[in-house]
Amino acid sequence: MKHIISLLIVLTVSFSVSFASAREWTAASGHKITGDFVKCENGTVEIKLADTKTAEVKLEQLSDADREFVRQEIEKAKKAEVPNPFVVKDKPAAQPPAPVEGNIENITADTAYRKGIEARNAGNIEEAKKWLRKAAELGDAFADGQLKRLDAADTSDNDYPLPYGIDGKYGYVSRDCVEVIPRQYDSAEPFSEGLALVKRNGKWGFIDKSGKEITELKYDDVGDFSEELTNVKRDGKYGFIDKTGKEIIEPKYEFAWGFSEGLAAVKKDGKGGFIDKTGKEVIEYKYDDAGEFREGLATVRKDGKWGFIDKTDKEVIEPKYESAWGFSEGLALV
Repeated sequence: MKHIISLLIVLTVSFSVSFASAREWTAASGHKITGDFVKCENGTVEIKLADTKTAEVKLEQLSDADREFVRQEIEKAKKAEVPNPFVVKDKPAAQPPAPVEGNIENITADTAYRKGIEARNAGNIEEAKKWLRKAAELGDAFADGQLKRLDAADTSDNDYPLPYGIDGKYGYVSRDCVEVIPRQYDSAEPFSEGLALVKRNGKWGFIDKSGKEITELKYDDVGDFSEELTNVKRDGKYGFIDKTGKEIIEPKYEFAWGFSEGLAAVKKDGKGGFIDKTGKEVIEYKYDDAGEFREGLATVRKDGKWGFIDKTDKEVIEPKYESAWGFSEGLALV
């Protein structure tokens, strides 16, 4: 399963503080620079150097002492009644990172997905969305979930904390760079729909923005929420939970896709079929493979060929293609 580890978001809020003397900053790697703390936004510290240039350093790349210094200066700024940092201020638009090279046409779903993740990691969110939309159009099963997470995290009024990591341990900081959930996880994803996916000791689960575990960290793999449910893997089998952590459909399938148009494709005894949100078998387990429903039709593979069925299991397009992707705006790639 493909997971997001970190996400760069351009914000228009920050603290700005001036100092009489420069400070020597030490990165976790041991590299040192000298300059004044200017601001901290979205987990990135801006430092004004002696030659009037500025340096931007991720909070997790600084030493413990420097992170504590940043925290204290932010607290001082708050007590000094500096302007409300959550009021949007006019400032020159930031220059976006250069677009990721590559022709968006004539490309495979896997390549489009990879380029989307590269753009996301480079901080070019719009470029990332472009590639991920293309990947979704071509049938990549993970692209839709990544797009939802980008949209949720890129909302200007989103007040959820952001993931950050140091020495392989991850936690969360507030928008003004104060740690709010301690670093205790092996992996941590951005908040989406009020929950964040975290991993510890090889197991995944969900927390809320206070750090409370909504589910036990006991799953081997977790998908994205779709239609209020997400697929989870426990003890080698897949099932579904809701946003309270309740197991709605017990893990008993060899594989499970997320719900789409009220049904989910699952595999049992080596054959694919479809279930509804109660776990009831709606379409018999008889296909070699099956995909999500899109625009009323789902891809299925039988005798090595792909075709399309409707929700009554009627064969609308006979299996005759070597590959097939879901429908989008009336068309499907085959």
